[in-house]
Amino acid sequence: MWVQYVYLSAVRHMNAAMATVFVSLAPIATILWMSLRSKSVPKFYEILCCISAVTGAVVMATHGDMTTLSVSEEGIIYGILLPVFGVIYTVQPGYLMKNFRPSNVTGWGLLLAGTALLPIVQPWTITETVEMDTFTILNVVYTVLFGTAIAFWTFLASLKYIKPQIAAIYELVEPVSAILLSVWLLDVLYQLPEFLGTMMILCPVLFLSLVHKK
Repeated sequence: MWVQYVYLSAVRHMNAAMATVFVSLAPIATILWMSLRSKSVPKFYEILCCISAVTGAVVMATHGDMTTLSVSEEGIIYGILLPVFGVIYTVQPGYLMKNFRPSNVTGWGLLLAGTALLPIVQPWTITETVEMDTFTILNVVYTVLFGTAIAFWTFLASLKYIKPQIAAIYELVEPVSAILLSVWLLDVLYQLPEFLGTMMILCPVLFLSLVHKK
């Protein structure tokens, strides 16, 4: 609940680019937390891969122009909370994942999260009329299935096979897929900053995949 709420609030109070930058800090926070918990030093290649992937995410989010970033006070608060809740969401389900299927954990998590928000949101009091045409219904279905249920399920499922800090770095592939889909579906221009950011994310992810396989 908090991961989704804080992220959407961050987008609202700053912009999608800055929210992506703060989200990309989650792998660093996860590696630091796991190191503190295990009282060990992170592997050197994990640190390099994390720095490369985070930098790539920032480059893709800003198109290489840091002057495009603007953050309000509320945005700063939500931005700081993003990697915090990202670490909790990545590390906390470890025990559950050893004893239950990812679909069970995801389903109960989403159900309880929605139930907890009902008294606050009170959707039954909303008076605005929304035209529920076919396009709107398909957007809602897509957001529920692919943007929430399947996305969270696949991430939790990955925690059964890889370490939380590695899974957090894999998450940084998201801006790459967003850019590629934008180029394909929305005719967005794919320029040099996007290409460099893509390589800075995909190369360490590929390297980690090969190391983990060995």
